[in-house]
Amino acid sequence: MKRSVLICCAMLGAVLASASASAAPMGGIGAPRGSDAECFAAFNQSPAASQGCTLLRTNAYGESSCFLEAVCKRSDGSENKQKMYTNVETVRILQNCNGELGANC
Repeated sequence: MKRSVLICCAMLGAVLASASASAAPMGGIGAPRGSDAECFAAFNQSPAASQGCTLLRTNAYGESSCFLEAVCKRSDGSENKQKMYTNVETVRILQNCNGELGANC
């Protein structure tokens, strides 16, 4: 009986450890695997970077996706803080659409 309880606990521990190791950060999007630097560089190449948007944080996810947190100025001078997930190719063409990050304004 003690042996079966010990085996059960060991198996449960292994399952929990595995689940914890593969737990996805940021609400289940996926474990960071790409290059944060690539996402950062793509934003800095985008029109948004020179149109009043400031990148606060970026993380790479999967093969070619980025999480961005940025603040963009609106035409009235106010600022809009936003978060988004998109692929790195789209990050390169982002624009400031009156305080909103977008590929097409």
